[in-house]
Amino acid sequence: MICRRSTRNPVLLAAAAALLASPVIGPASAQESEAAATQELSPQAAALKRLDFAFFTERETDDALTSALTAIIEREPQGGSFLASAIPDSASDEARDAYKALALNQFRHRLDFPGYVDAAQTLGEEIGPQIRFFAEAEPPSAEIGSDVIEVDFANRKFSASINGQPITIVFDTGAPGVSVDYDIATREGFAIETEGGGYSYIPAFDIRAKQDATIIRELTIGDAVLRNIPATTSRNTAEDKAKLEAAGLASDMIFGLDLFARFFAAVEIDQVEGKLRLYRDTPPADLPGRFLMGTSRYPLVRADILGIGRNVIIDTGSGNNNLPPEWLEGISCGPVRTFERSWGSFSEQQVPVAFGGETFDLWVTARGFGKDEFFESNGVLGAVNRGRMIFDLQNGRFGLLDYDPALAKYDFDAVSVTNTCE
Repeated sequence: MICRRSTRNPVLLAAAAALLASPVIGPASAQESEAAATQELSPQAAALKRLDFAFFTERETDDALTSALTAIIEREPQGGSFLASAIPDSASDEARDAYKALALNQFRHRLDFPGYVDAAQTLGEEIGPQIRFFAEAEPPSAEIGSDVIEVDFANRKFSASINGQPITIVFDTGAPGVSVDYDIATREGFAIETEGGGYSYIPAFDIRAKQDATIIRELTIGDAVLRNIPATTSRNTAEDKAKLEAAGLASDMIFGLDLFARFFAAVEIDQVEGKLRLYRDTPPADLPGRFLMGTSRYPLVRADILGIGRNVIIDTGSGNNNLPPEWLEGISCGPVRTFERSWGSFSEQQVPVAFGGETFDLWVTARGFGKDEFFESNGVLGAVNRGRMIFDLQNGRFGLLDYDPALAKYDFDAVSVTNTCE
């Protein structure tokens, strides 16, 4: 059966704003409750922390959501989202409402909804050129032939095609949106020079590339055909491409998780069998953990680390796991492995990390990374976790299944493996 979907759907306009008593993700522990009682939060920040999984429910918007969005915009005016940063101080009340509608749309991973075009029309000439470009484009849609689409997946990459031409895609949950190489876009005839284009920056490789808005007319993954996909083109230099190639991350496109959230119920990264699975309607299991998409549109997962609830980023573009040293101070001894690379050495220790009550011994480098103060997150879990990682996009659930720490290896060997308890 072919399932046709368009993301211009009234259900998507219903972005919930239930003010729940729990923190960003999951129930509060005793330690968290005590911390929350002593920590001063602005009313806007407190409102946002209580929004919980507003993005995966179907309740109506209210003033609390408006306050939360306003807090995001005020907190990070240049937060990588030209929609969320678009409200000028001089805007009229009507224009501000329209901008907020656009900001909400971007905050919910560019899920198109009927109010998007209306808001853009209200703003008229005040609207930025890239916002207008996406607002006037045909809405994304999909034809999905199977209940479960399965494609080969290795080293964070899978194969697809644009307009019938084969391409390689890096699936990076730490990256927002969709980015396509400018040369590919030029070859296929959809490279567009948009006024007001910005720049992307990849700190790990010191890569800064000019970006322009574009629309991918037809993208095929397995037997799913996705049409009219909003994207950006990245003009990486030959030197930049060489850096990515050396890291095994060279590709024609980069996908974030939010693209799949448009059309699929769940996404599974199976590093045991080397498969990427996309579930059209029904998530594969009742998953124990919880997650939501952060302000930069990467997945934040609730984890229990040494008895304390933490918000960590799942970033499949990162090769390893990084947690702040202060989070690991309760570990007195345990397994440690050390690696030597051309740029230096690094060590990892085994840390018990639980998602929804299920505990896994993950190899972790004690290093602060991926900090998101607004969501109190300062840790990253990357691609080294060789199990089945599943994101239930309908219900905001997460699971790590079939994980074995003995299989959590790199393509280079450790120079030493010890147990400091012995």
